[in-house]
Amino acid sequence: MPNIRHLIRIKASPGKIFDAVTTARGFSSWWTTEASEKPGHPNTLVLKFGPAYHKELEMAGMDKGKFASWRCVVGDKEWIGTDIVFKLKVVESETQLFFEHNGWAEYTDLYSQCSFDWTLFLRSLKSYCETGTGKPFPDPDGYRDQ
Repeated sequence: MPNIRHLIRIKASPGKIFDAVTTARGFSSWWTTEASEKPGHPNTLVLKFGPAYHKELEMAGMDKGKFASWRCVVGDKEWIGTDIVFKLKVVESETQLFFEHNGWAEYTDLYSQCSFDWTLFLRSLKSYCETGTGKPFPDPDGYRDQ
């Protein structure tokens, strides 16, 4: 199975990054402005990307300030059953984020597009955590729909 992996250093505390990758408010600051908890399901996030597409992620595991894992349960068929993992570790005066999007069935055009898009959104996460301003979808500077 192919997996998407990225490593990025962020000048912010693990706690700040952890909140950004475990809460609807956090996700809305760097991934999509339309992120919310699913009513009646506090461990499920709904992430909307325009009027015709959304994803739902269920919390699969966490260790506060160190690790968070989400499982996609609604979205494109290639996303369903994949896991989005954020691992945090302090390195010198920064936090190292090791990102994984695991469980892809095969290498496809969507896999390649998502690998590229994750790079953009992880830079948005970095910007949000360091400056307070990310570039979530639909940022006018041009993150395209996933």
